[in-house]
Amino acid sequence: MPWPMAFVVAPLVLHRPTRRALPTSTRTHLTNWVADHPALVAGLAARSTSLAPAVREGLRFGLRHQMLTIEQGSLKSRIPSKSRTEGELADLIKAASLIGRWTAKSDNPSTVFALLGVRP
Repeated sequence: MPWPMAFVVAPLVLHRPTRRALPTSTRTHLTNWVADHPALVAGLAARSTSLAPAVREGLRFGLRHQMLTIEQGSLKSRIPSKSRTEGELADLIKAASLIGRWTAKSDNPSTVFALLGVRP
C-alpha cells in the first residue's frame, strides 16, 4: 500500500459506523462503496485531519522500531499477519487489511484521496 494511504486507512477503520459498513471482500469496488455510503464519506476529511498527528507518530514509531518499512514508496508491515486476535481488535485488523488491498489496486494515491474527498 502506498504509505500516504495510512492517513486514509486510520479514519476509515477507527470510525465504527464506517468500519461496519465496509464490504467483506474487494469484489465490491471502492468507487461503488463510496457511491453507496455518501454520509460516511462526508466526514472522512475531518476525521483524517484530526487523526493525522497520531498517524504520523505511529508511522515514525513503526519505522524507528522496524515494525514497518517503506519499499519503493509502499508501506510494508514486518509483523507476522498470523496473530490470534478477537473482538474489536480483530475487526480493526480485518478492515485495515481490506482497505490496504483496495488502495493497493490504485496506481495513484491521489485518485483514492479525491474519491474519498480527502486532500493530501
